[in-house]
Parts: sequence; structure tokens; C-alpha cells
Amino acid sequence: MVYFRHYVGLFSLLLFLPLLACGPKEPAVITLPDDVAKVAGDFLLHVKAGDEAKAASIVLASAQDELHESFARDHAKLKALPLLTPRFITKKPRHMIGPEDTEYTVIYAAKQKGQWTTAELRLYRLRDEAFEIDHWQISN
Repeated sequence: MVYFRHYVGLFSLLLFLPLLACGPKEPAVITLPDDVAKVAGDFLLHVKAGDEAKAASIVLASAQDELHESFARDHAKLKALPLLTPRFITKKPRHMIGPEDTEYTVIYAAKQKGQWTTAELRLYRLRDEAFEIDHWQISN
């Protein structure tokens, strides 16, 4: 009888082990629309490289003060990390914020030494002009 309980316990453990191996998965890298990928990727590269002037060239005029205020802090977070890759994207439907506006939010991420760093970027464009960065938040 003792052996039976031992084997039942061992059998239960063996059934549970595959569930442990199926823990939370890392979000997949996604493909972005070309015009979104170009602007968002360039912004992150410029911040990582410490080139505030180039980053400012693709940031909306209304967000320039925010860029200047947070640039050094954001650069410090990104400079030692591997390249962040796009993981999530959302698009506000056309005409939701205005009759000719388009807005995307993209989340980039990288994992280093067990810690995630994310960059949430909001891109905006009026009509069919080039996208510009409207807002961003880089955190780990």
C-alpha cells in the first residue's frame, strides 16, 4: 500500500512537470508596416547612439521639450542594451482622432540578464505625410 501511494505521487509529479516547462512564453518579434518601422526604428537607434538632433528630426514639434528633458535618461537606458525589437502594435482606426489622422502605438522590447526593457512609441501622421514620434516611454 505504501508503494502504491508513492507511485501515485510520482505519477502526479510526472504529469505536472510538462506544465512547468510550458511557462509564459516570450512575445514574438513582429513585422511592422515599412513606414512605421522606419520612423520608430530610426528613433530608437538615434536615442541609443546619443544623437539628440537626429532623434528630434522625427519627433513632433509639440514633443520637442519632452525629448530634450528625457533624452539623457533614455539614452542611458538604451546604450548598453541589445537592439530592441518590435513585439506589439496597435492602430487607431482612421478618423477616430480626426478625419485625416493616423496613429500607431508600437512596443519594442529586449531582454538582458533576465530583465526586460521596453520602449512604447506612439507615431502620428496627418493625411499621408511622414510619421512622426508623438510620445514615447522607455522603461525597464
